Amino acid sequence: MMGIDNYWFNTGNPGFLIALLRLNGIDLEMHDIIQLSIKSLNAIDIQNIPLFPLLFQTGYLTIVDYNAQTEIFTLDYPNKEIRESFKDYLMQAFSYASTAVIDKELVKMRGALTHKNFEQFCLSVKTLFAGIPHNLHIAKEAYYHSLFHFMFDLLGMKPKSEEATSRGESDLVLETDDSVMVFEFKFSKSAQDALDQIMHKKYHEKYMHKNKAIILVGINVNFKEKQLEFEWLQHNI
Repeated sequence: MMGIDNYWFNTGNPGFLIALLRLNGIDLEMHDIIQLSIKSLNAIDIQNIPLFPLLFQTGYLTIVDYNAQTEIFTLDYPNKEIRESFKDYLMQAFSYASTAVIDKELVKMRGALTHKNFEQFCLSVKTLFAGIPHNLHIAKEAYYHSLFHFMFDLLGMKPKSEEATSRGESDLVLETDDSVMVFEFKFSKSAQDALDQIMHKKYHEKYMHKNKAIILVGINVNFKEKQLEFEWLQHNI
C-alpha cells in the first residue's frame, strides 16, 4: 500500500531539475503560469537548455490555454501535487540544504509564526540559508524581499507583496485568522529604518478596520565577511 508521499516526484528523477534550476539561476518569483510562443516551446539547445520548454517536454508543465491570434501558449503545473513539489525542489536548489534540514526548519517557522515569534522565525531562515555559497548572494533589497515572500508561500500562507496604500506600497503583508503582519525590508541599513518607514507611511492603517492584532516587522539584511545577518524589530499596534 502506497503512503502519502508525493508519488509522481518520488518516482521521477528531480536531481536533474535541481541542477537545471541552479544552472538557469534561481528565480524565487517564478510565476505559476508561464506564457511562451510555439517557437520558444519547441526550442531545445543542448548547449544552452532553456528552463520552461524543458519543463514542458519532461511533463513538469502542461498546456492549459492557447491564443490563436498571438500564437502564445499558456503553461501551468498539471496538478497541485506537482506545483507543491516543484516549490520544494526550488527550495533545495536555492538553499543547498537537504530535505531533512528544510523540513525541520519549516516546522520551526510555522510554529514561530503561529506564536508571533519573529526571532525564532528569522533564526530558522538564517539556518536554512547558511549553506548558500557566498558568491550567490545578491546585494539587493528586492532579493531578500523575494526570499521572504517565497518562504511564506512555501509555508502554505498567502503573502501579498507591494500592497498599495494611500501613502505608498508596503513590502509584504501576511494576514492570518487573528492578525495582520506588515513587513518592510532593508539591505545594509537597519531594522529601525524599516520599522520607521512603516510607521511614517502608516501602511498598517489600511487594516485597522479588521479588528485583528496588527504587528509591524522591520527586517534588515546584511552580508558581511561572507556571513548572512538578519536584524529585526517588532512593534505591536
